[in-house]
Amino acid sequence: MYFKASDKEFFRLAASLILGMSIAMFICMIYPNGVTLRPDINTVSDSWLGNLIKGLWNTDTSTNVFPSIHCYNSMAVHIGLTHCQAFKKHKVIGFLSLILCISICLSTMFLKQHSVVDFIGAVVLMAVLYYFLYIKDWTKGILASGTKCDTSAVVTEE
Repeated sequence: MYFKASDKEFFRLAASLILGMSIAMFICMIYPNGVTLRPDINTVSDSWLGNLIKGLWNTDTSTNVFPSIHCYNSMAVHIGLTHCQAFKKHKVIGFLSLILCISICLSTMFLKQHSVVDFIGAVVLMAVLYYFLYIKDWTKGILASGTKCDTSAVVTEE
């Protein structure tokens, strides 16, 4: 999206990701939280899928889960892509982005990384930031609308 979006579109996406994750981490600092949805790890099957889930649970603990950053980031990227003028004519990209976003949100709940409450928290956080970034558009004073990113300094291999 960096090479296709205007500065304003890129700034909105970057701001939504940075602000959303920062607010989520601030909530976790003020109110540490977690979920106890997972069964005992020893009861999970020893199949390759069971081992994959065990590895996931060992890597990504079930603490500091509200609001779900996985779900929030998925929604923020989907919204950023669907608001990018360069992708407006490519409806397939928007549809695939939506399918991926829904899949990520559902998988976090099916794999017991997050609860429905964590998902709802991410939706509320995204709705608040969407209002300020896309509807209220407080970026008007920060960037001139319609300008393109300077990509002349990008080195490409030939």
